Amino acid sequence: MDKLDKIDRKILYELDKNSRGTDSKIAKKVHLSVPAVKYRIERLVKKGIIANFVTLINPAKFGKMIYKIYLRLQEASESVQDEIADYFIRKKKTFWVIKCDGAWDIITAVWVKDAVEFHDFFMEFSTKYNKYIIEKQITNQIEVLFFNRAYFTNSPGSEKCLWGGKLSEEKLDPLDMKILKLLPTNARMPVTEIARRVKSTPRSVSYRIKDLVRRKIILEFSVQLDVNKFNYDYYKSIIYLKNMTHEREMAFIEYCKQLGKILYFIKTIGPWELELEMEVRDYKEYNHVMKDLRKNFGDIIRNHETVLIVEEFKGEYNSLQ
Repeated sequence: MDKLDKIDRKILYELDKNSRGTDSKIAKKVHLSVPAVKYRIERLVKKGIIANFVTLINPAKFGKMIYKIYLRLQEASESVQDEIADYFIRKKKTFWVIKCDGAWDIITAVWVKDAVEFHDFFMEFSTKYNKYIIEKQITNQIEVLFFNRAYFTNSPGSEKCLWGGKLSEEKLDPLDMKILKLLPTNARMPVTEIARRVKSTPRSVSYRIKDLVRRKIILEFSVQLDVNKFNYDYYKSIIYLKNMTHEREMAFIEYCKQLGKILYFIKTIGPWELELEMEVRDYKEYNHVMKDLRKNFGDIIRNHETVLIVEEFKGEYNSLQ
């Protein structure tokens, strides 16, 4: 396990907010030389702490909705579990596949155009692996509020973007599409390199990227981290709500944001209404967060279930596939 020092944490905090930020801009924020920042970022990548520099594209802008499948398995050997995970990994419609401890064993997320497309996807899977499934649930993900990794600097959190929402069909020309296809796991790619690959000019590419951000097709440039590499855990809390009002929901969102540990506030339709995902030091810290939430919002929290994300097999955000 690698221990992050104060400078590394500050750099990760800045990259989480905007991974397209230049080394010089980050250097000013963390009071370090440009070569030192460059070296530290490269070291974080080499150690596997930074898995990817990601560009978050909004699937709702391409008429895609998100469903999640939650599975608890029975009589499934390690090889069978790996086979099921691999089945989902190979499907183009899936963008998230994880192995878990706790309430569920495997969770996967799928983007589709409509409920019929999802039904066909799930039936194909179920026909093949139904004998190993003791319990399953399905949710339709409505929208996700992204909060920053404020825990790196022990500061209050802030909202980065809203992912999902109402479906639409944005019109993009071939150049826009070429740019978008390059950026999902290459958010720090220089404009000059993007221009070379798409056979355009740096000025034109820069304008197009700014326009895609303005239209909320690109929502953020951030980092995908392997928190296990610096001895943190990744938890999902599945929350069943009661007596929810708009006012209490707004208060709950604000409270979760300020904590600085919760990254995703996920609204769903299904057996439960909400999921929170957080990066914490250990179960003790996770439990402290949940006790705090139940103490302050017991009037709207009916129950919750815990999922420890053990391994992320697939985490892609390219909804253009």
